[in-house]
Amino acid sequence: MRFTNAKTKIDQTRDAVFITPITDDPIPVNWDNSKQTNIQISDLQKTSLENVLYTDLSSAALKTKNYNIWEEDFTNWLCRTQKLEFLKSENLNMTSMIGETERDFRIRL
Repeated sequence: MRFTNAKTKIDQTRDAVFITPITDDPIPVNWDNSKQTNIQISDLQKTSLENVLYTDLSSAALKTKNYNIWEEDFTNWLCRTQKLEFLKSENLNMTSMIGETERDFRIRL
């Protein structure tokens, strides 16, 4: 995700991985039910493991056209729900640095 704001000179990129089930419900993928995880994409297996039982995919997951729809829905969900919070001192016209605590920001002021 990239957060930018020319006025406050913020240009921050944040990597995040979210997981959500694909169901046979009328809305098969609901990003509001997703969970952020520490799983790294590079850690996922590209091939199935031997002697491991897997559950069947939902019918929605078998339709390749759905993945483009879910990708667009995911992008819209990210824009609505993900925030970059920072502090601002109007008097001194200063903003906190990314990840800076309120305590550290006040000390820096």
